[in-house]
Amino acid sequence: MSLLDDVSIVVTPNGYKAGELYAVVPVPTEGADVIVDGDFPLPNVNWTVASGWDIADNEATCSSGNSTLSQDVSAEIGKQYKVTVNITEYTSGILYIDLGGSSAQTFTSTGNKTFYLTTTSTGLLRFYGGSFRGSISNISVKEYTAADMDVTRATAATRVDEAGLVNYAEIVGSEEITDGDFPTGTTAWNMGGSWSIDNNKASATSEGGSIYQNIASVSGTQYKISFELLDYVSGEITVKFLDGTSVWFSGDGSYEYIVTASSSQTLFIDGRGSQLFTGSITNVSVKEVTRDNVPRIDYTGGGCPHILAEPQRRNLLTYSEDFTQSFWVSNGGSMTADTTISPDGLLSADSFSYTSNGNGVYTSGFSANTYTASIYIKKISGNGLIRIGMGSDNSKLDINTLIVTNQGTGVGSLVVMQDGWYRFSTTFTTSSSTSFNIYNINTNTGVVAIWGAQLEVGSYATSYIPNFGTALGVTRNQDQFSRDGISSLINSEEGVLFVEISALPETGRISLSDGTTSNRIGFKFTPTNIDFQYRVGGSYSYRVDINVDTTVNNKIAISFDNGSFVGYLNGSPIGSVVSGTSFSANTLHSLVLNDGASADSFYGKVKQLQVYSTSLSDTQLAALTS
Repeated sequence: MSLLDDVSIVVTPNGYKAGELYAVVPVPTEGADVIVDGDFPLPNVNWTVASGWDIADNEATCSSGNSTLSQDVSAEIGKQYKVTVNITEYTSGILYIDLGGSSAQTFTSTGNKTFYLTTTSTGLLRFYGGSFRGSISNISVKEYTAADMDVTRATAATRVDEAGLVNYAEIVGSEEITDGDFPTGTTAWNMGGSWSIDNNKASATSEGGSIYQNIASVSGTQYKISFELLDYVSGEITVKFLDGTSVWFSGDGSYEYIVTASSSQTLFIDGRGSQLFTGSITNVSVKEVTRDNVPRIDYTGGGCPHILAEPQRRNLLTYSEDFTQSFWVSNGGSMTADTTISPDGLLSADSFSYTSNGNGVYTSGFSANTYTASIYIKKISGNGLIRIGMGSDNSKLDINTLIVTNQGTGVGSLVVMQDGWYRFSTTFTTSSSTSFNIYNINTNTGVVAIWGAQLEVGSYATSYIPNFGTALGVTRNQDQFSRDGISSLINSEEGVLFVEISALPETGRISLSDGTTSNRIGFKFTPTNIDFQYRVGGSYSYRVDINVDTTVNNKIAISFDNGSFVGYLNGSPIGSVVSGTSFSANTLHSLVLNDGASADSFYGKVKQLQVYSTSLSDTQLAALTS
């Protein structure tokens, strides 16, 4: 028998959209409609209509008060349902909709609405108002079976992609610009000043004027603007929406940045009036982009990808990619901006040339704390011993031998990137206010390219958080993964929970639960231990705590079968119980990367996560975790 015959949930690095990571198994399915007379025919016999609601002409209309329209659909506890409703008329107030004790959805506009609710009790589908005035029709409620995981982060975040490049996890829409490569004869662009189009580029000489194009941007939506400058001679140029902030560029290279539209916009390409632009531009692109809540499929280290989950961190360095800014104070040597293709694939890395001990840059104003500093570095020429840290607490990298040495409390490490780049980091504790520095500390001369500096409070490095001038630092929120309402996919009486993971040096958990910490199956991780747990009514029926390095890849499983339990770690059993208290049917309905009640979130790399609806034999468990 194949191990996959009884698997009910498989989550791996797979497809995704904003706010959702798709499971491989099962394929999402919809059950039969549990609503009767969702189109409100007369006579009404299935809807409970309170004063203020009226049914007529295949609609239900609320005209006064905060009363309730409801139908008992006998929704089952711990299941997810797909609800659709057409709000045909909206005058005022808020329409609330809930199902079986679920958190209510709220609406203040007309249109077809589709949403998902997870029940916490049996009972009613309810429509009720915060002074709602309007009409609804075409109601449908169907059980929705899927293990796709909800993903919450509410900020952008980077990852390493399959090409080894550091970039944002994002979803990019279609092209909004017509003829962004400026073909001869294009009429998409409105020309001004000395601008002209030839040889697939737009060119200008000593120009402060603009060329522009109308596009159908949506207010409040983020867009990625990208373009290429070439034939650069002098001046500065911006590519922006009409009422947007001007970001000025100079020098040949590829550029991109994110803006938020305030209305349907005109895209302008402007030369700066005080620094007239001479040069050319091509490959202009504007695409809608979504970065918040997008799951991160990460390829750090190469090979197979993993799902990356990290805690909240903040990059305290105001300029993380431009070391020519006044934020960085020079201590000798020279810094030249945008000379080298950086780890994100753009011409954005600076070159640092040093000639003597102590050459480098520093920035001040950091109080006593435990920090992790990191920077991407690439040797260009010569020799060097590059130090990052604060005062006597630092780590040093020999750019020839790639040997890392430490001083004070510094603990350094090196991660191999692509194209000769390395991410050099150090964790240290400083007891007083001091400066953060990047120095060459020997008498050799040389040149290195540097990019992506990060200083974060914490005992280990997390993924790169770009900062392009935010003085208070840029924050990346924590990643949270969960799926509730899947009692139909979890056999509470017998089964297996299996994960292949490496954890970050934090305490965290992965659980099957009923939404509480009292009833759960799963694993607790510390940097040096995995705790296998089966907890019923607040008491442990099975618990084995084993010493193991959790920061490396481990395959672990817990199998349970009506009071019999066994754990497996990397192919070997780690303890068993043959008679213990077990769950009754339909107790568990959530798969979460936390303790079952939203605390102790798991942070690390998830390669596989599987749930089986039957227990497995020792031979199967050994094969699964080997």
